[in-house]
Amino acid sequence: MVNIHKCVEQVGGDMFVIVPKADAILMKWICHDWSDDHCIKLLKNCYEALPANGKVIIAECILPEAPDTSAATKSKVHGDIIMLAHNPGGKERNEKEFEALVKGASFRGFHLVRDGLGHHFYEFFGDVVVADLLRTRYALMLWHYGSRKEEEKAQSDDETPVRPLMKIGITKDTEGQDN
Repeated sequence: MVNIHKCVEQVGGDMFVIVPKADAILMKWICHDWSDDHCIKLLKNCYEALPANGKVIIAECILPEAPDTSAATKSKVHGDIIMLAHNPGGKERNEKEFEALVKGASFRGFHLVRDGLGHHFYEFFGDVVVADLLRTRYALMLWHYGSRKEEEKAQSDDETPVRPLMKIGITKDTEGQDN
């Protein structure tokens, strides 16, 4: 198992002023707090901090294009209402809105990774390198599998029944493709 803590450094600062140089930048639940203009500003700063083969990885909720009555959709819409009420300009976004942020911040490409459990990870890059995409997918699967194994072990220590591991389905979304 990869010990990711040895490879990751958390840095502080003002993301609207400057972002420290890095090979990859991970942001979790950041964009939904800010307006489109603020997001484009911080993403441009991220873009400038990356090498040619660098990437930004964003973990965010993705609103469906056509809302339904599922519990997952209700939860996402509820989160959107909270963002609208508490953060001026903040909101949850759908895929098209994230694509607009990508283009507005000068990134040349993006890739959406879904883990099948409702988590969404966007990768934004300057120059796309297929090997990097595969490594990121593999790391996400290792992370997910490892966290599930820890949960499974904790449950077995409590002598409670363990549900089987879910198979992770990761897809690459392309323009015009419905999922």
